[in-house]
Amino acid sequence: MKWLIRVCAGLLVAFALGGVALPNHYQVVQQIEINADKAEIYPWIADLKRWPQWTSWHNNNPKLQIVLGDPSFGDDAYQRWVDEQGREKGNLIFNTAHPDHGVSYTMSVGDNYATGDIALRTLKNRVTVIRWQMKGEFDRFLIGPYMALFSRYFIDHNFKKGLTRLKTAIESNNV
Repeated sequence: MKWLIRVCAGLLVAFALGGVALPNHYQVVQQIEINADKAEIYPWIADLKRWPQWTSWHNNNPKLQIVLGDPSFGDDAYQRWVDEQGREKGNLIFNTAHPDHGVSYTMSVGDNYATGDIALRTLKNRVTVIRWQMKGEFDRFLIGPYMALFSRYFIDHNFKKGLTRLKTAIESNNV
């Protein structure tokens, strides 16, 4: 019985030390090459009405409803996520949107905020690199670093999946 108490105490100490030692911030960066011009890609990333066609976030919690703002395209476009009772759970707002550069955004989920951008860069004729990055932090004592660690994995997975779906959607339209 003593060994069980010692093991539990050791695990608790390890958890606390990890919560103090690990960073409470995260940054995720993914990129992909797409065989298309910026002009063909921009409407897909700057129009929040099109995001469900290629992002995978809406699949993570099907109980949340996406409510598009006015505008839903370009500068100042926004969307909210509401639960079954109509309570807002988060939002995403485009800070800037430009056909040559892409979009930058601010996102909030609960008390947590993140910033990100989806940048466009021409690599060569009809090949564009899309770079999607987001960073944020969790200011919760001890558990914030674990939330940041989990978020890195979760966001990275969603970015990879989303960019692959975006590439498929755009390139299949260019046939």
